[in-house]
Amino acid sequence: MSGLISRRTMRELQQEADRAGDGYPWQEITVAICKEPLDEEKLFEQGLRAQRDWIARGGRETPKPGVRSRGKRGLANLLARLIFFTLYTCAVIGLLTLLEAKWPQTDIYEVFEPFTDWVQGLLGGG
Repeated sequence: MSGLISRRTMRELQQEADRAGDGYPWQEITVAICKEPLDEEKLFEQGLRAQRDWIARGGRETPKPGVRSRGKRGLANLLARLIFFTLYTCAVIGLLTLLEAKWPQTDIYEVFEPFTDWVQGLLGGG
């Protein structure tokens, strides 16, 4: 319908749709559009142009983001995760240090003992 229906008819159809309220007057609008005289050659050329553009785009309405854009987005995501991991790690180390300062009899390294044993097992140390 882009450019094939007269402005006067479009205005009338918009007013009719507004007057309908909740329901959309499909039948009345379809009949009004079908009554509108149109240039078949112009319609054919417009269809061919739309098909050419669709094929040139690869069949999608909106093209996929390029490799560069996806790479930037992936790098930003990785950087954000790294920043939050660093903040969480600093917070945990800070809390454990405060815990040791408050209660010197607690062994804060005991928390990391299973992890260090696991890492040493992976590295072949023992």
